[in-house]
Amino acid sequence: KFTIQAGAFTRKENALHLKSDFDKAGYSARIIEKIVGGSVFHVVYVGSFETEAEALTFSKVLNSKFKLQSWVTKTE
Repeated sequence: KFTIQAGAFTRKENALHLKSDFDKAGYSARIIEKIVGGSVFHVVYVGSFETEAEALTFSKVLNSKFKLQSWVTKTE
């Protein structure tokens, strides 16, 4: 399975704002905290896809619609 990482923020408010934008657009988004190099990041993920190709296609839509540079990642 695959998902799209839409952003990673040190400020939780920024992650909540992006998640809210996705929620308003009808997309399933979630925030997961990760520690990278000793810093806490609030990572925003969007969607769940069976194939990498489906995720890549949707990632292009998100990038265009929300002016992002998202990427596809395997779900954990």
